[in-house]
Amino acid sequence: MITSLITVGSQTNAIKAQKFLKNYGVASETVKTEGKTGRGCIYAVKVRSEDYEQIKRLLVNGGLIKEER
Repeated sequence: MITSLITVGSQTNAIKAQKFLKNYGVASETVKTEGKTGRGCIYAVKVRSEDYEQIKRLLVNGGLIKEER
């Protein structure tokens, strides 16, 4: 399975996002992305790449991440 990361900031936000997605039946994993983004200690949720856009939209609509412009 190919996966993608959706950055959410803090560990607390990552846990909230994971719980939020679980309520929608979406499997995810909280990961620390330190060294992977070049922005220091950032957390993300790892999701299936094929569902990335839909999951990202869920997180935006749920107020857990901001929409990129």
